[in-house]
Amino acid sequence: MKRGERLTIFGAGPIGTYCAMLARNVFGAGKIAVVEPVEFRRRFAARWAEHVFTPAEFALSRCDSFDVAFEASGVLNNVDSVLPRMNAAGRIVVLGRSGEPLHLSATDDLITNAISIMGSRGHHGGAYEMLLQLYAEKKFSPADAVTSVIQGLEKLAELMRSPDDVIQHDNKILVQI
Repeated sequence: MKRGERLTIFGAGPIGTYCAMLARNVFGAGKIAVVEPVEFRRRFAARWAEHVFTPAEFALSRCDSFDVAFEASGVLNNVDSVLPRMNAAGRIVVLGRSGEPLHLSATDDLITNAISIMGSRGHHGGAYEMLLQLYAEKKFSPADAVTSVIQGLEKLAELMRSPDDVIQHDNKILVQI
């Protein structure tokens, strides 16, 4: 990212939250929009974004166009929906993995505006080392995305029996064993 660029992030779970944190605190993003269906996660992500939308609100919004889009939710239809809103030479980074195929109907926007679509995994290409360096320099704190700490494997097993509750009430949970 370049300083001042406008971006949107689909998904405000841990990966999307880290994208917003890094974009704001490290890379100097201009405006950040986050798109997230879960109310708790929208409220949580608002700390790093100028605009926070439900998917329906985003579809109807007249929010700015974007230089960079991160798809961190696993809903790959978001890639196609954001293509018409991307600026020339924009970049779309697919981070969320759901196993679903990527289908594009907005190919005219892709071609005309020379938009790049790429994927990334955090442990490839030196990203992990970069995050450790940013942490060492106190520019990035992974703990800022943590919403709960639970004690022990029994509590973890209990938590895993109701994954929808986790999504509705937490962002990132740490387990102390």
